[in-house]
Amino acid sequence: MGINWIPFTFHDLKRKGVSDTTGNKQDASGHRSAAMLNVYDVKMKTVKPSNE
Repeated sequence: MGINWIPFTFHDLKRKGVSDTTGNKQDASGHRSAAMLNVYDVKMKTVKPSNE
């Protein structure tokens, strides 16, 4: 038993913050282009099932 350390970097924290943002992600991240924003936005999109 013990602490299970998982290494992370500042960019990991930024990716998590950008992904969890519910408002304007580009403004929150400070990126000028949507292409760069896509690097940080890693949260999966939620879709409705096709039978609804």
